[in-house]
Amino acid sequence: MKKVILGFIVFIISLSLTLLFLNNKKALTDQATDKEVISLNKQIEVEEILVTDEDTIKPIKLLITGDVSTSGLTVEYMVETGATPFQFVENYFNTADIVLVNSEMVLAEEEGYPQNKPYTLRGPVDATMNAFTNANVSIVSIANNHSSDFGPDAFVNMLDIFEENNLKYFGGGRTVSDTFSAEFIELNDTVIAFIGVNESETFFTSVNNNRAGGAYFNESLLKPAFDEAKLKAGIIIVMPHWGIEHQPTSNSFQQEWAHKFIDWGADLVVGSHPHIIQESEYYQDTPIYYSLGNFVFSGFSWIETGQVGLLLEVEIENDEIKSINEYKVELTYQGFPKFIDGSMNGNE
Repeated sequence: MKKVILGFIVFIISLSLTLLFLNNKKALTDQATDKEVISLNKQIEVEEILVTDEDTIKPIKLLITGDVSTSGLTVEYMVETGATPFQFVENYFNTADIVLVNSEMVLAEEEGYPQNKPYTLRGPVDATMNAFTNANVSIVSIANNHSSDFGPDAFVNMLDIFEENNLKYFGGGRTVSDTFSAEFIELNDTVIAFIGVNESETFFTSVNNNRAGGAYFNESLLKPAFDEAKLKAGIIIVMPHWGIEHQPTSNSFQQEWAHKFIDWGADLVVGSHPHIIQESEYYQDTPIYYSLGNFVFSGFSWIETGQVGLLLEVEIENDEIKSINEYKVELTYQGFPKFIDGSMNGNE
């Protein structure tokens, strides 16, 4: 009898130990599973955060001005006082990612020779390049009627100076091929193409096989630039130098070409040359500004509309123009722009 009782007790103890072991194993398994789930959740959260960061692209802030020339009274005042023509707008310009101006003058150490024309414009090289740098100017159009005012040698020297200072340019070049090609800027996963072309005084300015110079209105030469730009860029901006000086409205030539540019793929057309603001319009939901007027220019105090210019603030995101804000500036007697909204001016 004692042996039976002892055997039963041993059986009970063995069974208890077995059940205890199985319960502990299950607890450990559950704990490990919980840890794996937590780890997996954390991994998913990290992956979600990384994807969100990759998908968030910062908008591009692009500023576009009208005609800029540091010649005449502007250069005299700059030399006499050490002032910079962008001093009132400089702080605002430095909030932008890209600043584009129409550089309507010769900037060259090469003397060259003045062309036989009523007005020849030349700016001081060092002072102007410093002004461009301090005002965050990153790209210039040289498709205008004054960039070749002192001949092709001075024009090429100007290109050398731009390149030495890492200042991008478009609308002109050493060869026909270079001249009729777009310039590209890539920023925040967006590529922007810039194309320039000039209508005025082309006898003095146009590039050919024997002379450096600017782009002119020629469909067979311009269309390939748009075709290339559409392949490489998400946004195409065109800056034509056209129209009639001091005329407040565009003419049929401007309108026909603006529409053609858009048919070819342009996302924004911004004109210059009339030295006053002309009207804007939309064609196929694409904005056209026929002339922004003057931005840095002296010698127009005789005409009130020549003392007012327009500045565009363009917001670009994911290969789209999201918005365009317009700001008017008033030029001082020396040709320095000041925001008409005085609260935006700096260095008063």
